[in-house]
Amino acid sequence: LSEYNLMYHQGRIFVIDVSQSVEHDHPRSLEFLRMDIKNISDFFARKGVDCLPERAIFGFITSEQGGVETAQMEELIAKMYETREQQGNQDDEEVDNQVFRQQYIPQTLEQVYDVERDAARVQKGEGDDLVYKALLANKVTIGTEDAEDGSDAEGSESEEDESEDPDRPRRKRNEGERPRGKRFEDKDSKKEHKKAVKEEKREKRKEKMPKHLKKKLISGSSRGKH
Repeated sequence: LSEYNLMYHQGRIFVIDVSQSVEHDHPRSLEFLRMDIKNISDFFARKGVDCLPERAIFGFITSEQGGVETAQMEELIAKMYETREQQGNQDDEEVDNQVFRQQYIPQTLEQVYDVERDAARVQKGEGDDLVYKALLANKVTIGTEDAEDGSDAEGSESEEDESEDPDRPRRKRNEGERPRGKRFEDKDSKKEHKKAVKEEKREKRKEKMPKHLKKKLISGSSRGKH
């Protein structure tokens, strides 16, 4: 898009000459979108319009969350302006725009260099600078569920090991009774304990996401819309 593809009349924008438009699955669709955002922002900035940062506009367009009705979108945009004023970083917007224009934008998870690392950043709330954050939404959800399952399992084991009531008086060891603790175990007991630990770790590895499911997730993301 450019100013030559638009007609603005009575507060409404009419897009014309869309013969060169592309679909979402076009290999350069996101790159074209970024160029469109720059062109349109430059046009309205010259008309004195206070435009949002290009990265924020890109995120708004590609996000699958939020309403699609005009009133809903206007409300969301108003909140974006409020957040921008609260952050008070307008002086850095042009620098951020320049960085955003040069960033690599993957369209599928297969094109992400390190999916696990970036998904972890998004889960911690540190992925605002990732222009492909929307791609990682499903990955973050699945990772969170796996972490919760793992925490439940570890919690159960911890409860079994440390369920002793601190207020309950401890039983005195009878004479001749072998004391507890690894340093008091005989060789056979240590061997059995080591075997049990290996078996426990083997079972935990079974709980990890199978590779075929991970590939299915990546394949599904390549067919989804952005």
